[in-house]
Amino acid sequence: MRISRLIINNFRVFPGKYEFDFSDKQLILVGGPNGHGKSSLFDSIQWCLTGEIRRYRGTSEYLNFNYLINENVLNSQNGRINASVEVWLETDSIIHKITRTVQKSRTAQTTKVRVNGENYGVKEGNLKICGILFRGGNDELQANIEKTKLLASYFSTTQLLSQDQLHEFILTSNPQERFTLMEKVLGLDKYGSDFGKYLMESIQVIKEEKGRISTERQEIRDSWLEVSTQLNEKETLQHKLGETTEKEIVEELAVLHNNIKQFGVKTPDKMVPLSSKLNEDILLMYSTLRRNVTTRLDEFDRILLTLQNAKSLFGLTEGQFNREQQELKDKILALDTKKIRRKKGVLLGSKNRTELDVMIQKNRDYVAKQREIQELNEKVKQVEDKIIAIERNPNVLIAKDRFGDIKIFIEEYNKLKKDYLEIEIKSDLFVRERNLLELGRQMDEKNLQKEKLQTLQDQTLKSLNAIRIELSELTGKINSGKENTIAQMIHDIQHSLLDQLEDSCPVCGTKFISSDNLHTAVRLKWEEASQKLTVLEQDVMKLTGQKNELDRKLKQIELDTKLIDEQIAAMKNMQDEHQIKIEQQKALVVNWNEEDSEAEIDRLKNALKIELDNYLTAFNLVNNLDEDRTDLLSRINERAIATNWCVEQEKVVGRRAHYLNSEELLVNKIKKVDQYLLQAKSEYEQIINQLKDQTDQLMALEQKWNEQAFKTQEIKIMIPDFNQSDPKIEVWIGKFNQQKAVLGSFDTKTKQVLEKAEAFLSKGDITKIKKEELTLREGVKAKDEENKHFETLEIDVENLRTRHNEIRSTIMTDYLINYSEIIDQLFMQISPHAIYKHVHLIPRDGKLYVLMSEISSKDASWAELSEDELAKKFNASLTFSSAQANVLAICIFLSLALSQQWTPLEMIGIDDPFQNMDDINVFSFIDVISQVVTQKQVLISSHNEDFVSLIKNKSGLESEKIGYVHFQSYSRDNIDLETNCKVVNIEE
Repeated sequence: MRISRLIINNFRVFPGKYEFDFSDKQLILVGGPNGHGKSSLFDSIQWCLTGEIRRYRGTSEYLNFNYLINENVLNSQNGRINASVEVWLETDSIIHKITRTVQKSRTAQTTKVRVNGENYGVKEGNLKICGILFRGGNDELQANIEKTKLLASYFSTTQLLSQDQLHEFILTSNPQERFTLMEKVLGLDKYGSDFGKYLMESIQVIKEEKGRISTERQEIRDSWLEVSTQLNEKETLQHKLGETTEKEIVEELAVLHNNIKQFGVKTPDKMVPLSSKLNEDILLMYSTLRRNVTTRLDEFDRILLTLQNAKSLFGLTEGQFNREQQELKDKILALDTKKIRRKKGVLLGSKNRTELDVMIQKNRDYVAKQREIQELNEKVKQVEDKIIAIERNPNVLIAKDRFGDIKIFIEEYNKLKKDYLEIEIKSDLFVRERNLLELGRQMDEKNLQKEKLQTLQDQTLKSLNAIRIELSELTGKINSGKENTIAQMIHDIQHSLLDQLEDSCPVCGTKFISSDNLHTAVRLKWEEASQKLTVLEQDVMKLTGQKNELDRKLKQIELDTKLIDEQIAAMKNMQDEHQIKIEQQKALVVNWNEEDSEAEIDRLKNALKIELDNYLTAFNLVNNLDEDRTDLLSRINERAIATNWCVEQEKVVGRRAHYLNSEELLVNKIKKVDQYLLQAKSEYEQIINQLKDQTDQLMALEQKWNEQAFKTQEIKIMIPDFNQSDPKIEVWIGKFNQQKAVLGSFDTKTKQVLEKAEAFLSKGDITKIKKEELTLREGVKAKDEENKHFETLEIDVENLRTRHNEIRSTIMTDYLINYSEIIDQLFMQISPHAIYKHVHLIPRDGKLYVLMSEISSKDASWAELSEDELAKKFNASLTFSSAQANVLAICIFLSLALSQQWTPLEMIGIDDPFQNMDDINVFSFIDVISQVVTQKQVLISSHNEDFVSLIKNKSGLESEKIGYVHFQSYSRDNIDLETNCKVVNIEE
């Protein structure tokens, strides 16, 4: 069974509908950057087939379905929104089509399942899916219901591996948690954690039964104790009754009744007359009378308690109260007057303090303004001195005498400067025109040189053509070999070097000190070679040398011509620049006269220069005189404003004006005010406290008097003859204590007589009570036996629970035998560790240790090690790097996937397995995958395009058997995919 098609609609990052055809694909490669939807592709398959995405369990998104529906679709549409995934599972004979849909509205959300064209609810749909996925899917209903509970766990551990699912299993530091996880992976939790849960629930039920039995036993025992006490009391009463007759009991009751009536005890409404016979009515009547006696005794206690509590209240007489009340009121009135006067003083002082605080800032501003006035005075003096110095300067006086006025002098001097500038421009024009003529002459010379080079080039070309013809004729007659060719090259180079100045020959390597030595050495070599040639060969070599010389000459002519052209172009640019500058300068001159000679211009320039230099000092002094005068007026104005501000401030503060210019006086005044306020506030607080104390005393006095009046009313209700003016509290207390004592003795006597009467009447009840006591005693014994049974059962279950971890470890060991060898082989093949190449999963007492070693499990004796020794071994959870843990997790997953027998679905999906792997791990893992694709349909993703390409190239599959889905870009509205799996995006 393989996945042949995947249709995704509004699921997670997929906005809209996307369809993938995997029908003929043995290997599906999913690539693209992180966060673009690769994991969502895996999630869609897992959710459609199992109804869960394991990595989201326990999150708030899981509870609200927010992790399923595309966020953009969810936020942009109103009403009902659907998200769905459809998976086609293809066998040799049939295609199963499974669709899971979640629908969300404002108030509710529902999930539906469709299998092979039929709609189901979630539970029924999951049963149908289990029937397709599980081997033996047509089992009984209850068996399939159990399979639905295991489906998500089986699928996530043998079909699809998420990025962090088994990684967490390896790196968890708690071996017990790892054991529980592995039980779920292997499907052993019904024997492990589930059975352990059953044992715990059984213990809880036993404890609840023990609690029930204990409660029932206690109830029976309480009844038994009550009946036993009642039996003892009746037997004791019979013993006390002795020889007393019925007549004597009746007579005693009659006497007690008469005595009790004297104390105001209430008599029952229907008092049964005494006769010679005792009965239940008489017993009930006198029992009621005794309760009334008890009530009367309680009333005596309340009266006595009230009188005791009232002692302190009645120590205050009316005259004493009136006198103390008036004294307190007078004191309070005096304190109120003093408080008002002191409060006014504090307010006035606070106002003065506030005004003095303002004066501090005014003082600072006033002092700053005075400092500013002083600085302005200094600046005014400086500017005035500067102006006077300029006006009295000898150079300025000379200029003033000549021109009559300073302003006229400045105007004339500026006019001279302008005339001098124009003269300078005219003088520069003469220089530029001379340079222009010189450039023209140089360009003519360069053009003449260029014509000569052109003529020389024509002559050289003519000679070169003649030599080429002659050389061609000679060459045709000679079959030149390799040695002749090489000799010719050496001959040419050495011949050409005769005119060069180097320190060694580039061909033969002869060293030389000077050019003469080089010429001599080369000439000897050349003559030695020439002697070995025939006459014809010498002619060819001679002509070839002449040809090469002419070629070099032509090349030199071309270089010289190019250099002259560049020089002419540069001169032309300079000529154009000079011409433009000349025209620009002519435009600056107002009165341009072509007839002015250069000598006349130089004479005028020198005369104006002398004139300007004579009056330069005077001009520089008086040029900014107006600015200095303006600055002087500005400073004087600022000084006037500052002075006026100071005068205004003095008027504003009035009598405190002397503080403006003296911070010391102001500070001293503030200190005095602060001292006054401190003392006044302290006195004010003392007055407030005294006033409160006196008021509290008055309130306490009045409260005590009111309590006395209230207590009087309370006592009069109980003692109508009580008088507030003459309370006599102690007398009343003595009287009621005496009555209480007498009535108490009558109450005791009545109790004794009633006990005798009750004993007389209950002679026949003792036998009945004895039977009831025996029955209850047997009931307690039966409950003790039942409780003992459950205690034994609890011990047995606890013993089983203790041995349960051992049983779990044994079961897991048997299961792991089927997987350990495959895990070890895979891990050793990928080989993530340099030393520890073998992995071992060791169950022990409900804990699972992941250990590494240098030897295989066949050679290791792990069973002999204790838990402490296992923990100290090379523990993968403590010492593995992230890459090594990742590889080990993948090995465990692949072993489970390759060995699983629960489903005919031949598919393995691994989401981005290359996390933290180095290159060696990657290559080894890809080799493993290339073996797996021969057995399973493999769906694998990676954010690294190089890894995707490497898997494709090393898989050994034909190209049409390999599918690829590349996530190129991702936005709110669309996912841009490149694929050969016929993806279609249908906008809703």
